[in-house]
Amino acid sequence: IINTELQKSQHGFMKVNDHRENKTYNSNRIVFIYNLNTRVEELELYEYLSKFMIISDMKVLKDKFTNNSKGMVYIELFKQSDIPICLSLTGKIIFGKHIMVKSSEAEKNLAWQISQNTYKIEENTTTLKKRKRRSSTERKLIHLMISNINELINVRYLEQFLNIFGKLAVFKKNMNKNRTTSYTVAYFSQNSTNKAMKYLLNLQLLGKRIEISTYGLKE
Repeated sequence: IINTELQKSQHGFMKVNDHRENKTYNSNRIVFIYNLNTRVEELELYEYLSKFMIISDMKVLKDKFTNNSKGMVYIELFKQSDIPICLSLTGKIIFGKHIMVKSSEAEKNLAWQISQNTYKIEENTTTLKKRKRRSSTERKLIHLMISNINELINVRYLEQFLNIFGKLAVFKKNMNKNRTTSYTVAYFSQNSTNKAMKYLLNLQLLGKRIEISTYGLKE
C-alpha cells in the first residue's frame, strides 16, 4: 500500500505523498472495500469515510493500463476498534452504489485466534467445574487405605486387580514417612466398596497379609 495524495480531513489527519520504503503497515487494521463507484475521486472517498473512522492509510486499486479505479480500496485504520464501524457500512449506498466491506485475511486470522482462545477459556472453565464436582464426589466416598503390599507387586497389576470389584473413582500410590508404600482407593458404588473390603480383609498376597482401613465416610 502506498500513501495517496490527500488533504487534511475533519480529524486533522494530513495525507501527503509518503513513499518511504521502510514504512510498515499493521495488517490487523486493514479492511477491503469493493463495489465502489469507479468515478469517485480518492479525496471524496477519503473525506466521506473519515466521517465514521480515522483512516491511517488508503490505497485505491486502479487498472494498470487506463489508471481508472476498479471500485476497490484497501484501508488501514488508525484504531483497530474502528473495524466494526467500517464493517457496518456493508450494504450502505455510497455515491450511488451498495458498497461491500470485508476484513483482511490477517483480521480474520485474528478473529479466529480470539475465538480459539475463548473456546480454550470455556473448555478450561468446564474442565475446572468437572474437577470440582469430581473432587466433591470423591470427598463423599468411603476411602480405603491399603497397606503392607509386597513390593514385588506391580502397581498396574494391583489397580487391575482392584477393578475386579467395581469401577475405581480413586487409585493413588502413597509414599509414607517410614518409607513404606500404601494405596488410597475409593469406588464409585458402596456395593463395590463392600465387596473389596470383604475380599481383601486378611488376604495374603505373595506372603504378606494386606492391611486395610477406611476413612472419609459419607455423612
